Amino acid sequence: MGITLRKIFLFSLVIILFLIPSSKLPLDPIEKITLDHSFSLINWEIKNIFPKWIYISKKYIQNDKTDSSETINLLQKYLTLTKEKNLYQKQLQLENLPQVQKNVVKNNLKITIDEMQNLKPIVEELCERAMTKTIKLNGIKTKLNTIFPPVDISLEPPPLILVISPRDKIQIEKSVFLSPDLLNAKKNSIENEILQKNNKSAYISNLSGLSTYPTLISNEYNSLEIFSTTAHEWLHLYWFFRPFGQNIFKSNEMRTLNETAADIAGRELGLQTYINLNIKSDTSVKSNPSTAKKYPQFTKHMRETRIEVEKMLKNNNIEEAEKYMKKRWWELSLAGYNLRKINQAYFALYGIYAESAGSVSPIGEQLREFRSLVPTTGDFVKEISQISSYSDFLEELKNKKSKINPTSS
Repeated sequence: MGITLRKIFLFSLVIILFLIPSSKLPLDPIEKITLDHSFSLINWEIKNIFPKWIYISKKYIQNDKTDSSETINLLQKYLTLTKEKNLYQKQLQLENLPQVQKNVVKNNLKITIDEMQNLKPIVEELCERAMTKTIKLNGIKTKLNTIFPPVDISLEPPPLILVISPRDKIQIEKSVFLSPDLLNAKKNSIENEILQKNNKSAYISNLSGLSTYPTLISNEYNSLEIFSTTAHEWLHLYWFFRPFGQNIFKSNEMRTLNETAADIAGRELGLQTYINLNIKSDTSVKSNPSTAKKYPQFTKHMRETRIEVEKMLKNNNIEEAEKYMKKRWWELSLAGYNLRKINQAYFALYGIYAESAGSVSPIGEQLREFRSLVPTTGDFVKEISQISSYSDFLEELKNKKSKINPTSS
């Protein structure tokens, strides 16, 4: 049944993709600047859907199942190969590398990439199987004991995201996906060109995942982060068929609700999956806190910065706010935090994740309170799925609190 559901979902997605126009003319000023480095989701989907489908069908026909107990070991092997590949690619960029040594590095790189390509579909299937089991254990399933949409991932670098914000306020005005192989120098060049030609704040950031289908999951992270990201992106797909996800762009608050709820539930499902796979080992991983909780000093610094910047922008002190952000960025650099820059677009991007260091939204605390009033991760995911507006969420939170403490209503 899981194979059938996946085939139906993939077939439907293919039809939708072919109905979407592949280009949009004329290009706007931002798209003209980024055209040579753009990332086409449609082209990526078409390129990746069919090989994935063929692999799944072949495994199903042959009734070939890799032992799930090998999931963590094989995933770790794949991640180690990814690091080796990145190291070889960096070595090839060295200008003074002798030709003989360069040939050796090229050969090692080819061997590593070949090994990664052979291992990749096996690891992806094992991770999908492990996450599916966790989701089902949380009761997020159909009456036929399946989950929809099926978990389907592709472990590879997701596109970069370029976020555009006005200079006089912190707000996502536009976002564009870019090729994942841009170097920092090129990122800075694009951001500066947008600032000079369009008077906009721009910031290019990495993504840990993207809810395409198959879901793009970065292979630059550790095992626990990969499971958490897989759950986060799957939740977006799950909610897409329900009021919560269908209203994600209804307001800034709904977007923050969606992203933060996916963060909270994703970390829980990711940790559960990781622990289940390490059940026979004495793993020291017992929790999966948000980035903000992992780095309290960084979070304090960033939230203080954002609050002060908001005040300056509100008084139209744009240049003063930008100088202040550069000063605060330099302080972080001296403290060992490796950020390329802090600007309005940076805060606009990370502000939609209420548990991130760049957010000052009350939604993070509200969602954590909501979660504390619900027994399980699955209950949280299912209950929040029926929320269609921020006001609905606040009302539901109020109702839950009143049931616990009637005198508070």
